[in-house]
Amino acid sequence: MHAEPAYIAGPAGGGPGVLVLHAWWGLSDGIRRHCDRLAEAGFVALAPDLYDGRTAATVPEAKALVEQLDDDAATRRAADGIARLRAHPAVAARWASWASRWASGSRSTCPRSTRMSRR
Repeated sequence: MHAEPAYIAGPAGGGPGVLVLHAWWGLSDGIRRHCDRLAEAGFVALAPDLYDGRTAATVPEAKALVEQLDDDAATRRAADGIARLRAHPAVAARWASWASRWASGSRSTCPRSTRMSRR
């Protein structure tokens, strides 16, 4: 299985998994730092790169990225992230800004084995 692009951080001994969906700015340094903070707290945090390496610095750039988003590819990347975390004791979703709306809609299109709960 090909692993989709993502940032992952976690403690050496592993821990509960957290899927982190980035905001419309993309997989930014701020999202990476957030994953690092979760790792320091004992979680394995995985942030799939929904924009394939592109990030935005301005609101117009962010709007353009959202408009250009390939929903099927983004859904595959999120599902791949969940699948990569399933080996850990728990999976939770941490939603940021527009990603929460996108993830809510994607729940029905992800295969049942990769769906997230809203715990």
